[in-house]
Formats: sequence, C-alpha cells, structure tokens
Amino acid sequence: MMLTQLIAKSEEELMMIESMFSIWFVAGVFGGLLNAVFVWVTGRFGINRAIGLAVKPDWTTGFLYNKLVWGGIWGVLFYFVGKSYPITLYPAFLVSLAPTAVQLFYIFPLMAKKGFAGKDLGRFTWAYVIVSNLVWAVGAYGWFKSSI
Repeated sequence: MMLTQLIAKSEEELMMIESMFSIWFVAGVFGGLLNAVFVWVTGRFGINRAIGLAVKPDWTTGFLYNKLVWGGIWGVLFYFVGKSYPITLYPAFLVSLAPTAVQLFYIFPLMAKKGFAGKDLGRFTWAYVIVSNLVWAVGAYGWFKSSI
C-alpha cells in the first residue's frame, strides 16, 4: 500500500494528493535549476572567490542533473508545509533548512571531506549554503504558487 493511499480518504482525495506531489516535484526541479544557475554564476564570475569561498563548479550535465533531481526530491517536502501557509515565504525558509542541514552536517564533513559545515571551502561556506538553498526554495515555492 502506498503512503498516499494511507493518507487519502477517497479516490478523489488520492488523485489530488498525487497531483500535489507531482507539482511539488516539478517546482523543486525548477528551484534546482535556479540554484544551479546561482551557484555556477557566483563561481564563474569570481563572486565566491571575492568572499573567500573555494566554490567554482563547472556547468556540466552531472552538475545540472544533481541539482535538478535533488531539487525535485527536496521539493516534495513542500507538500507537508506549503499548504498551511498562504502566500508568505515562511514555508520556503522552513523547507530550505532540510537540504541546508544535510549539506552542512552530512555531505561536506562525511562525503566530501571538506570539514564541518564545509569550513575547508571557506569561512562563510555555511552562509553561502543557506543563501543558495533559499534561492532553490523561493524558486520552488514561486513555481508552486503560480501553478495553483
């Protein structure tokens, strides 16, 4: 039995939930695209270097694929908070905390070996991750709000 079947009380409600999940996934993909552009532009044009960050990704299919797929996966989290808040950006901020925490406290220190919160990439890596994930979240939330 699927999770949505456990939540839904009727066939109509099930269809609505599945529709919302797909909208949130696509919204997350759009946010992932904005995040990819933000991270690439700030690296490509020396903004990151100017603020002491060693973040300069190449625009490759692997880079873009990662941002789009994970953006979509994280976008599904909006389902749980997005419908509760009408127009404010509060849900975008809330949801952006999840990928931020994973990046800072799991990916950087354990997978990428870049130190706790990515300190080996620069002193303000933590702030850069927060801002780049806010770019993703605001883009995803904006896409969703324009879709309903």
